[in-house]
Amino acid sequence: MLRDLKPYPAMKDSGVPWLGEVPEHWELRKIREVGRVINGFPFDARRFSRSTGYPLIRIRDLDKARTAARYDGPFVESARVNPGDVLIGMDGDFNVGTWRGAEPALLNQRMCCIRCAERATERLIAYSLPGPLKQINDVTWSTTVKHLASRQVERIQLSLPPLPEQAAIVRFLDYMDRRIRRYIRAKQKLIKLLEEQKQA
Repeated sequence: MLRDLKPYPAMKDSGVPWLGEVPEHWELRKIREVGRVINGFPFDARRFSRSTGYPLIRIRDLDKARTAARYDGPFVESARVNPGDVLIGMDGDFNVGTWRGAEPALLNQRMCCIRCAERATERLIAYSLPGPLKQINDVTWSTTVKHLASRQVERIQLSLPPLPEQAAIVRFLDYMDRRIRRYIRAKQKLIKLLEEQKQA
């Protein structure tokens, strides 16, 4: 797959310090220009459940396929997320992930979801966000827990290629991500096996 990659004929300054140069035909766009940032909802903790209702995604559940809690009460439709949706934790380290579950879920407060017309754009944004979010985190002052505002996410500038190129980049990154995750799982199994042998 790497052998098929060809260098771009011309580059330009992106105008974004953390990004540097990008291919000349890529466009610099703010997230609010290509999608919507949707905030989570403050669900009533009295309706939390372990077995009934929708999975409830909290910051601890970011990038997972299961949640520690479910919610079986009324909810606003905007708080509903679908498998594969791009999510951001808005407290602490401002991490990015996706909902990896097989069913729709509900998004708790202090998290947000990014929705675009094209899934490839959403996925590319997810891969691109850790850098700018770390920059925001580094300059955010707090005596306790750092907080991210949805307007800060909306103002993040990214350099986006045409849609067919977005799809190709995302396919490659997804492929590499799957390989890395498989490698991590294999190492975790090996570590667990070695620990069991030590205790035997």
